[in-house]
Formats: sequence, C-alpha cells, structure tokens
Amino acid sequence: MLPGALSPPQDAAPPAVQAQQRPESAFPGGLKVKFDSSTYDPTTGKLVFSGRVEARYDLTTITSEQLTLDVEGRQGTAEGGVVVTDPEGTIQSARLEFDWERRTGVAMDVKLQADNVRIEARRIDVRPETWELTDASGALARSDKPPVSFTAATVTLRPGRDGVARHVYLRVLGAKIGPVPRVAFSLRKRVRGIGIPSLTNRKGLGLGVTWGPSLALGDQAAAIASFDSFPRQAPGYSLEIAYSPLDPESDSLIQPRSDLGERFSDGWFDNIAVASPQDERSNIGKRRRSVSVGTGWNRATQARPNDALNVTKQLEIVGEAGEQIGGLGVYGNLRIQSIRPNPRENFIERALGLVTVAAPTVNLGRDLLLVTRADLFGTASEKNTFAWVRGLAGLTWEPIEGLTAGVAYTRGTSAGTPDFLFDPLVSREAFHVRFDYVRGPYTLRYLTKYDFDRKNWYDREYEIALVAQVVEPFILFRSFPSDTRFGVRFRLDSFVDRLQRRRQSR
Repeated sequence: MLPGALSPPQDAAPPAVQAQQRPESAFPGGLKVKFDSSTYDPTTGKLVFSGRVEARYDLTTITSEQLTLDVEGRQGTAEGGVVVTDPEGTIQSARLEFDWERRTGVAMDVKLQADNVRIEARRIDVRPETWELTDASGALARSDKPPVSFTAATVTLRPGRDGVARHVYLRVLGAKIGPVPRVAFSLRKRVRGIGIPSLTNRKGLGLGVTWGPSLALGDQAAAIASFDSFPRQAPGYSLEIAYSPLDPESDSLIQPRSDLGERFSDGWFDNIAVASPQDERSNIGKRRRSVSVGTGWNRATQARPNDALNVTKQLEIVGEAGEQIGGLGVYGNLRIQSIRPNPRENFIERALGLVTVAAPTVNLGRDLLLVTRADLFGTASEKNTFAWVRGLAGLTWEPIEGLTAGVAYTRGTSAGTPDFLFDPLVSREAFHVRFDYVRGPYTLRYLTKYDFDRKNWYDREYEIALVAQVVEPFILFRSFPSDTRFGVRFRLDSFVDRLQRRRQSR
C-alpha cells in the first residue's frame, strides 16, 4: 500500500520512453511511470517526472504532481496531491519519501481509508513488515460524525502479525474513555489475541469477570490462558501451550477446541450463533493440525445434562486434526487427561476422543437442501469405558430472498458407564426448528428444540440485530445453555482481515 513496495531501476541509466499516448518509463523490477514531462540530470542521477504522474507496481498505484527518483541513492520522493491506492485501501499524503532498496518509506499528513475505517496521522513510517503511525486519530465509519473514534500517540502495526496502540483515547457515541496506556491486539488469523476482560452473568453464579488472552509464540505456536471469577465459585484459570505445523496463512486456530464447552456449538441446527449450514460444513472440514499441553483448575462445563463448576485437569495433552476427505468434512481430537469433576473427588487418568463427520449438502430441488452430520464420542479410563454416537438429518428451505427455514431430527445412543455426569448426551432424541431472516441491515434468527423423552421444548434461542454503519446493536438469548447478551458489535471484520493478510513482501 505504501511506497516501500516500489522497485525503481537497478542501474543508473535513464529509462526508455515508451511510444504511447502519454510517455511511460519502464524500470527493472516491474515499476512503470506515466507522466507528462520529465528531466534527467546525469551529474546527480536524479529523474524528475511532472504533470500528471502515475507510478504503478503490481496492484499499487501512486499518483502525484511530481515524482523524483535518485537513481544512484535508490531514493524516491512524490509530492503534490499524493494518492496511494491498491485493493486494500487508499492513502492521501502531502509528501511521500521512500527507499526502494531497503523497502522503507515515510509519508507526512496521512489520510487512510479502508472499508469503514478512516485513520489520519501526522506521519507514517514504513519499514519491512512494520508500519508506525504518529499522532494518529481514527473513525470506525465513513460519516463526518462517526459513532466510534479514537486517538493514539503512536500505533505500531506488523501486518499479518500484531499491533500496539499507545496512550489511547476512545470516544463511543459521545462518551470519552481513557487514556489507556497501551492496547495490544493480534492480527494473526490463528490467534485470538490478548483482548480485554469482560463482564459475564452466569446462571447460579452471578455477575463475574472472564478473560481469555492468547499470545502468539512465532507463526506456529501460541500460549493460551483463561481466568474466571464469580461470587459463588472459586476462581478458575488455565494455561495451554499449543503448536500447529500448518502454514501461518492458514485460517484455523492454533488452539485445539475445549472438551468442556458446548458439544455441538458448530452446528446450524444446534447454535443460533452459526450463521448458515454452509458455515457449519466448511468449519468442520477446515484443515487443522494442532497439538497442545495444558492445565486448568476450577473450570466449568457448558450445556451438559449435569454441568460441573469445578473441573480440574492436572495435565492434559491434546491432538487435533480436520480435513476434507472424499467430499466429507471430518474433524477429530484425542486427549490424554488427568481430571476430576470437583475438589471432593480423586483425579483419574483417561483417554477421550471425539470425531465429527459432515456430508455435503444435497440439493433436493425447489430450494430444498438436505443437511447431515454424525458425532462420535468415547472415553476409556482406569475405571470405565463409555461412548455415544449422535446423528442429525435436516432440511433447509429458502422460500424468499433472505429467509431460511429448517427442521432437523437428531437421534443418539450410548453404551458403557460414564466417568462423570457431564459425559452423556443432553438429548437422546429431539426435533429442531430454525428460522433466519437476514436482509439489508436486519438480522432475525430463531431456534427451538423439542426433546421426545422429556416431552417438552427444552431450548429456545433468538438473535435480533440491526446494522447502523459500522456498529451493530444486538440481543442474543439462549435458554440452554443459559445465555443472554445485549451489546454492540463493531463491524471491522473486512478491515482487520486486510491487515491479517497483508505482508510487506512486495
């Protein structure tokens, strides 16, 4: 995006002028410059292009009124109405200086626009794999009066890796928050980042604080911690070190999934937060390779027939894999753990395995799609062996644009003796119904589940959201597991995704 990406000539000879409507100079390395007039001083080795100047390299274009190249010193300066554009955004600057050999650059009085994010800075310094913004201010919308804005003394970005903002003030809907001395954030797709503690209301435990920071240890490893504190529960915490041999550009998390969370949280017919059956299918079949070792104390299970609040693992070793195999999405993990359900019980050593298989959706015609998946769970300990299998078959229908309706039938069976009360399935046989309406700024989702053994609707879930520029107020309610959220989402996904993909390698 910045001039450090340009590669002007590798020798001191003036470029040849191409016979085109406007003169164009071509340089070794892929740089091309269109201009109205040019001069060359052989004593200084400087080329000066003026008029309507357009410098192009790969997908990046720099336009200015004047472009000066010091061929001997490998220095370049763009002045007058400087605009840098590429698919990732637009930068306007009063003056641009760059060194194409060292791949560094400096821009003054910068205005950056990318998606719904607008940032201004007195200065931006570009070095290989690092951007440094000085006296930066930004807005999370295109409007003149954005709902969210910030100022920072400096912002350091390592595109595709991480970033740090220092001495930060945040203004949200007119309210000023800060200063915050230092805000660190991850731009790696495979690590969630440090984040900030959040307030959580859990049924039976009251209002507490939860925090789950992740720290990248290079491109293929991460340290993951968590901390929970509630009035009616002992503090819970965990620490895990994970490694994945996959390419750093992979979009799967380095951290393996937890075995204490909601069993089918990735299912469209099971969790209102899953946006579509296609998202479910692609997530199950996503390529994953991870191993981890960790420990955790006083952790809580979620969405089980009998939840435990003080699960402790002295030691746990996990291997995780996911793949597309013969058209099927396949996910699995294997755990070796020393675990107890509460402080009154002894630790037991056991192996735990989980496999999920999702078949491709089948088009039945008339906008009807067949969705199927199977999940297999098993444990083997010094005391017991236990296993269950659960299958789901569902139909989705899109009668009008934006509306998706679906019904599903699930059936499960088990064998053996479980080690703990939270091991068995929640429902042996159930019927699920879901409706989604997503169109324009409106999002309405509803999901309910009927258990044939209990003979009641044991879960109701809904989400209501309305997009207003870059913010999205929402309400999310789930009766099982008990979860109610009110909040505002900042729609920065596309901008952050650009920084996650960005590498200063051009």
